[in-house]
Amino acid sequence: MIRWMVALALVGVASGGVEAAALVVEGDLRGAPVFARPDEGNPPTTIAYERLGENPLVLTHFQAVPFLVADAGAHTVLLERVIAQIYDPFLVLYAGDFDPARPLWNVLEARDDIPFVSSDSRIVRTLAAGRYVAVATSYTTEQTGRFFRLTVTGPGSIVPAPGVPEPGVWGMMVVGFGAVGLVRRRRRVVPA
Repeated sequence: MIRWMVALALVGVASGGVEAAALVVEGDLRGAPVFARPDEGNPPTTIAYERLGENPLVLTHFQAVPFLVADAGAHTVLLERVIAQIYDPFLVLYAGDFDPARPLWNVLEARDDIPFVSSDSRIVRTLAAGRYVAVATSYTTEQTGRFFRLTVTGPGSIVPAPGVPEPGVWGMMVVGFGAVGLVRRRRRVVPA
């Protein structure tokens, strides 16, 4: 359940008039699917394991947010808690596509806390124009991260990547197109 708040806030940067954009997404990880999240790294090379007991995989709830970057340059991806809660955000950035069954495939970087600042997560890196997926998750298994805000900023436009509609959406689209077709057909019939 992601609520897209596309804030295409185009701001003129004083040093050269380069346009900057922001994509802001708010979501809720309760009831979201789980995956074996990567360890922190640039890029991460291992899957995270609990440091207690018999080292089971860290299966955390996640929400994937695909987005498109139009212009290459320095971008910031910030994952933060929206309300005070027991939730330690963990951010993973992928190039191209994200496959939860293969969490190290296409992974660029994974970050936990912003050092000496907060428990929110931030990735700052140069991105080429193209498709990326930011994965909002938590540090440990028992944290579900009720509400989060993910913000992507950088030069040019940053927009949500088109996704594949769910079966229910396809059904609504077919009914909608059928209704439009009926209305148009009835308008064409002119009595003689």
